[in-house]
Amino acid sequence: MSEGLAAGEVIDVLAVADRDRPEISVLSDEFLDSIAAKTEHENVQVRLLEKLLKDEIRSRRTTSRAQAKLFSEKVEEILKRYELRQLASAEVIKKLVELAKSLRDARRRHEQLGLSVEEAAFYDALAGADESKPVDPQLATIAAELVKGIRADLTVDWADRESVEAAIRRKIKRLLRRHNYRPPLPVGGGGGGDSLNYYAAIVLDQAKALWRYWPDTEEGRLFQ
Repeated sequence: MSEGLAAGEVIDVLAVADRDRPEISVLSDEFLDSIAAKTEHENVQVRLLEKLLKDEIRSRRTTSRAQAKLFSEKVEEILKRYELRQLASAEVIKKLVELAKSLRDARRRHEQLGLSVEEAAFYDALAGADESKPVDPQLATIAAELVKGIRADLTVDWADRESVEAAIRRKIKRLLRRHNYRPPLPVGGGGGGDSLNYYAAIVLDQAKALWRYWPDTEEGRLFQ
C-alpha cells in the first residue's frame, strides 16, 4: 500500500482516457447558459448572477485591480439600469451572463498580451484595462520592467514600512519618466493635475495587492 501511494508523478486521468478536460467552474458556459435558459423567478436569477460576478471580481482584485474595477463598473451600470426599470429582467440576465463569460475569459488576458500575470496587471493599470485597444509594445516593456524593478526591492512587511514604500514609489516614477509614459486621457477617478503621481499610486496599489505578504506568496517563493 505504501509503495502504491508513493507515486512518482501526478497522472492526468482525462489525458490517459483521451478525453477533453471539462470546465469546472461556476462561470462555465454550461452553468451560465442554464441560468439564462430559465424563465421563472427572474429576479432571483439576477441576484444570483450579481452575487457570482461580485465574488469573482472581489477575487480578481489581487491579480488585476484595473480589470476588477472595469468589470465592477460594468456590473453596477447594468444593475442601475435594472433598478430604474430601463431594462427588463430577461435583458439584464442576458447582459450579466455575457459579462460573466467575458470576466471568465479575461483570466487569460495576459496570454493575449504576451505577458506574465503580474506584468499584465501593471499593463492594465497603466492602460486602463481597455481591451478594445491594440497591444502597446511600449506599455508591455514598462510593465515587464516594473515587475523586475519592484520585486528587487521587496522585503518582509515592505508595505508597512514607509521608507521602503517611498523608495519603490520613487523607482516607479523614475521608470515611467524614463520611458516617457503618457497616461490615457482623460485621467479617470480624479487624477488631478499631476497624472504621473496618480498613475504611480495606481501601480504601487497594484504591487501591494500582488505582493503585500512577500515573500509568503507564490511569486515570492519562485523569485527566491
